[in-house]
Amino acid sequence: MYTTEKVGYGGANLRNFSWNRNGFWILLLLIAAVMTACTGGGGGSGTSVSTYTISGYVYDGDVVDLDPGAAEQGVAGVTLVISGDHTTGTTETNHDGTFAYADIRGHVVVQPLLEGFVFDPETRTVSASQADISFSARQVYAVEYHPNGATSGAVPVDAGLYPAEHSVTVS
Repeated sequence: MYTTEKVGYGGANLRNFSWNRNGFWILLLLIAAVMTACTGGGGGSGTSVSTYTISGYVYDGDVVDLDPGAAEQGVAGVTLVISGDHTTGTTETNHDGTFAYADIRGHVVVQPLLEGFVFDPETRTVSASQADISFSARQVYAVEYHPNGATSGAVPVDAGLYPAEHSVTVS
């Protein structure tokens, strides 16, 4: 693997060695093996990110607002977008408004989407297994102004959408 020769300098004995070709490759393979073991087997960052599951519920906030004592009603068909550094995907609420998503790694943002609805909160950030993520869904309505009771030629008021609890009175 290597050769040595005794060299003396002022009373001290040192060993001078030089590597031959086989010794160099063996050392290189040893260094590569140690580096691979230290970084978790190659291809990774050396840290293991565990996975977790989230679940929750999207309910109709309009029902609760109209009757505070009423039971919450789930909203079916809401798409939940899950996005983060290590996980990206979507899931949809079931007929009763519940949802679940598994194999999440790292921090993610969960955002509910359904045409004609606004959500409170708009997003939630999650970093560990959680089973109580909830969103309130409120239906939105387009508001139009019909001058003098006209049924055609409606003029949009702000051309925007308003949550159901808002009303516009034009006099």
